[in-house]
Amino acid sequence: MEILLLTHERELGRSDNSAQLALQLFPQLCRRLLWQRRQPLVLPTSGTYLLYPADADEPRIAADELRETDQVIILDGTWQEAHKMLRQSPWLQVLPRVSLSQLPPSRFRLRRNQREDGLCTAECIAALWQASGRQQQALILMDQFELWQLKMQGQPSKEPVKSQ
Repeated sequence: MEILLLTHERELGRSDNSAQLALQLFPQLCRRLLWQRRQPLVLPTSGTYLLYPADADEPRIAADELRETDQVIILDGTWQEAHKMLRQSPWLQVLPRVSLSQLPPSRFRLRRNQREDGLCTAECIAALWQASGRQQQALILMDQFELWQLKMQGQPSKEPVKSQ
């Protein structure tokens, strides 16, 4: 399964962007594209999903139903930016949503979360991997996520290691 991080331009300059960690640790599984309102992505007609909360009437798939060949788009930005990206991108609105259930509370401490039930991008990736049977990648990402946060907060920690 490929993770496509559709990134808001403001997120690129933020040092506390958690998606950077996933991109460094798993470059073969994650890639980043800059969201451009006037330039939609050309996506496969099947096997492409959006990880974003769905309304009851929107098509969705459970994360454990995803196949290795599927592509999951994650909107990388603040919740406000992600909502804007979705609202201004009709081509994203028609994608079926991936649903995650029984999510733990966010452990992200570098910014205030704009949604009480929201996760940062790295946590979303780890939850998606956990639910779709990639437990090893999820554990590595979350272990390195905790170390990265300590480093960002100026506390002594080990350097994140590159891993698969």
